[in-house]
Amino acid sequence: MPDGRYPMTWSVPPVVTMCPYFSVHRQLVKTILIDALVAANEGRGDDAYQSLIAAVRLDRCLASEPTVIGVLVRIASQSACGDAIGNVICLCGLSDSQLAELQKEVTAFAADDAMPFAMLSERASMAETFAWIYSGRGSPTAVAPIGGVNPLVTRWMPALGQLERKAVLDIMTRFCRAARLPPPEAAKVAEMIDADSRQLPKYYTLASIMIPSLSNAIALGGRTRGEMAATLAAIAAERFRLRRGRCRTIWTNWFRSF
Repeated sequence: MPDGRYPMTWSVPPVVTMCPYFSVHRQLVKTILIDALVAANEGRGDDAYQSLIAAVRLDRCLASEPTVIGVLVRIASQSACGDAIGNVICLCGLSDSQLAELQKEVTAFAADDAMPFAMLSERASMAETFAWIYSGRGSPTAVAPIGGVNPLVTRWMPALGQLERKAVLDIMTRFCRAARLPPPEAAKVAEMIDADSRQLPKYYTLASIMIPSLSNAIALGGRTRGEMAATLAAIAAERFRLRRGRCRTIWTNWFRSF
């Protein structure tokens, strides 16, 4: 399967851009993984392997996705793939060559931490939205649909808007920095930023709409990286078992060669 991407049509302002293909992507991955599990239950190892490879490679469509919601969809798909790989190995087993190819594909998509890039993109989107409002091309009320009906948005004042813009971009800058930290530290820092964002003045009406709760997204990203590492360890352990006939009680350098 070659590299590819879904079509993206950016709206003005950027924060109201709709991405309907995300639900399609999740359904595609889910359907392919169900096919893999059915094949594994029926003892059709080759068919299960082909479905697993297809699901893993489908990740390439979101590899350069510039939004946090897109990264969350990708995280959910990767987590589902990791679970399915473990189940297929237990149900029907795969050959060493199949495991080696699967290991290569999982390594490729597990090595890409897209969350920092997505955070930068979200910050840029918010900055562009404020610029759009101040240029006179749009109104704050156009942003309201993404957060539901908020009558206070109609009372948005330009003077306060400058302060609000600075507060929003400062919060997003901190999230961008947190996303680059090691997972446990990143999750803790992101929770602190979330708490600070909730303390912004109530009259910052756009801030309450535009700043999502991102600590969970950062924590999920770190957890999924751990799940992918565990999946790779499971594949390596199965390859070791196939070569040696058993798993060693005490892991040695033999295991690292896989």
